[in-house]
Amino acid sequence: MKALIGRLQIPMLKVGMLDKSFFSRKAHPARKLLNKLAEAAVGWNGEHDQALYKKVESVVQRVLVEFENDVSLFGALLEDFEDFLTKEQQKAVHLETQSARMVQGKERLRMTKQRVRIEVERRCKGSVPKFVRQFLVSYWQNLLLVTAIKEGDESI
Repeated sequence: MKALIGRLQIPMLKVGMLDKSFFSRKAHPARKLLNKLAEAAVGWNGEHDQALYKKVESVVQRVLVEFENDVSLFGALLEDFEDFLTKEQQKAVHLETQSARMVQGKERLRMTKQRVRIEVERRCKGSVPKFVRQFLVSYWQNLLLVTAIKEGDESI
């Protein structure tokens, strides 16, 4: 990623020569684009984040190929890159939410299984025939589990 962004050195010098405000204005589009690219590269993980690398590569390639003397290209690229980052952030939030729901669901299932098992064991104490106990533990317990998940814990 460092080498990729490093390829922008010459185009950025060219921008500085064409537009003297490049060095004095922090809000200059070319400067903002470079900062945004560097900021995104800081947290980059090469193994798991190929989409970011490809996007940065695309931006760098467009600058190298398309930039002659029209500085407005940097504003368009900045807007496009920010849109990409926003979408990636939304994907990450969505995946995080899904993962949290999955963990909660597994925990709820584990707790419900435990409650059902305890309830069946509690009711089987005493003089319950062996085949009835076996039926309750083998079949009824599973039915109670499904019912508790569908209808809620109060149905146990």
